[in-house]
Amino acid sequence: QPSREFQLIDDGQWLPEAAGMRAVLERPLMELLGRIRDLDGVTDEELWPVQSWIRRYAPGERREHPVHYDHKSMVTAVTSLTPPRAGSGLYVQHGPHVSSRTWVDFGVAGTFAVHGWDLAHGVDVQGDEERFSLILFLKPVKDIAAGGQSWYRPLAEAGSALAAYRVGMDLEADHDMPQAKEFYSKSAKQGHWVSMNRLGSILQREGDVATAQPLFEAAAKLGYASSQVALGDILSQQAVPARGSEAANWYATAAEQNHPAGLHR
Repeated sequence: QPSREFQLIDDGQWLPEAAGMRAVLERPLMELLGRIRDLDGVTDEELWPVQSWIRRYAPGERREHPVHYDHKSMVTAVTSLTPPRAGSGLYVQHGPHVSSRTWVDFGVAGTFAVHGWDLAHGVDVQGDEERFSLILFLKPVKDIAAGGQSWYRPLAEAGSALAAYRVGMDLEADHDMPQAKEFYSKSAKQGHWVSMNRLGSILQREGDVATAQPLFEAAAKLGYASSQVALGDILSQQAVPARGSEAANWYATAAEQNHPAGLHR
């Protein structure tokens, strides 16, 4: 079963069906927003909530959210509304391999963790814990009005691999594949493993497996499980017995990270 969630805010506006929750949460959330604005190095621009949810992770329902970046949020704030357990829930992943994960210790319910757009993170609620999380996405008011994320491109053009990856995502969503590949390539050349995998996937769909394979291999060797599976798939289709054995090894390596495809190949 999927995780259950109740949306409070969308496109910068409280939803009518969330009126009851608004009466309770609006004031403390505005106080939180003021504290976030006072943090050093966040942004000089006026931030405002663009989206917010309360999400439940309960036994029998989906209780994990794979590692990701919050693409449509410049700053994210999240808290557990229920007493959090240590070694469960929100984690930060510092590199391509799951071994680089560290758990976020909220301490007590109602303590917020605040992070930027460039933090790779995920959720994995352990054991029999049932957790209710409040998530708040913030971005500049001008971006809410425009419906975009204007901060990525200047950072990408200044050399940020993470920002180049995000620009590539936006371009891919707009079906501008030549430009998307260009930005993914800029990011991949700086060692960003997700961009390597994304660019490899596009090239593979276009039939250019010869160019895609080295990208998957580079990310796989860094420890990125999705690329380990993709590389295994390519190797398993090559009519060389040794390649099949090599493919099995990559699947096994991905399975060690609990990658679903690696477990079932």
